[in-house]
Amino acid sequence: MLGDIVVAAVALVFLAHRALTQPDPIEKLAMSLLALVVIGISLFEGWTWRGRLRPSAETTSTYIAIALDRSLRLQKSLRAGWPLLAAEVLIFTPWIWYQLHADGTAPSYQRSLFAWGFLIAMVGTGALAVSVLQRWAKRDARRLEELRRETGGDE
Repeated sequence: MLGDIVVAAVALVFLAHRALTQPDPIEKLAMSLLALVVIGISLFEGWTWRGRLRPSAETTSTYIAIALDRSLRLQKSLRAGWPLLAAEVLIFTPWIWYQLHADGTAPSYQRSLFAWGFLIAMVGTGALAVSVLQRWAKRDARRLEELRRETGGDE
């Protein structure tokens, strides 16, 4: 959770700076939209994890129940990664096109390749990370559910 807060704060500072200091209205719009996405996902994360970061349980079955709940919330949180990646593509696609064509001339092949390749690499890396983490969280929840049943926590 602390990592999420730090990443969101750094992203918001950067995006707000870009949105407020850039003279280009398209740049302002893109950075403002990304800032709204960061705020939205941060609010969703806070809502998803509310009341569940407190440690502790007095019994093993209570501890397992809390761990299982956290694992299920993590799965829910990770599902938000897909709309986040979609928002990234929806915002950056027109922004990249504008950056490449703003001066009215055809962009160089290298510049276009770098811009679109970078977007594809970032989205691909994000999709891979979300997929791997979702699989891990699902496996973790399955193990905790089995442990809960073995210890009689479902009675």
